[in-house]
Amino acid sequence: MNPLSAEATVELLQKAKLGDESALDRLLEPLHPALRRWAHGRMPTSARGMLDTADLVQDAVMSRDAPARCVRAEASGALQAYLRKAVLNRIRDIAAAGIKRGLDQTDLPDNLADERTSPLEQAIGQENLARYEAAMQRLGASDREAIVARLELQQSYDELAVIN
Repeated sequence: MNPLSAEATVELLQKAKLGDESALDRLLEPLHPALRRWAHGRMPTSARGMLDTADLVQDAVMSRDAPARCVRAEASGALQAYLRKAVLNRIRDIAAAGIKRGLDQTDLPDNLADERTSPLEQAIGQENLARYEAAMQRLGASDREAIVARLELQQSYDELAVIN
């Protein structure tokens, strides 16, 4: 949608001040995209939650009679400046409310991991250890010594050859 000329803006603002809702709609509609672009990224990460840029812009525009009462028709860009200020005030309110409620979030690193053994791994490890010990009991003494030397003491095959 093309931006309104200065004359059209003044005319629509005067009609809106007289209570013409359609004039206010026509006045505000072309400002939405520019206001969303301006507001994008201004909300602090810690205060975002469920709100996005479109919500902030909508909140600023929802106080429908405020722009008509507060903005001087003669000032160029006054309505857009008024709405930017309204969005900025809304961002400040949301950020302040988040801090008061203790909702200041902390980002966790992606590589955060629990180094402890999980209960499942512990159970599997206990089962494997029980099987290993049972198998070792079925072996002869020399075979047991060789397996212990290789697996538990981590001796090389050359060292095992010298022992046997």
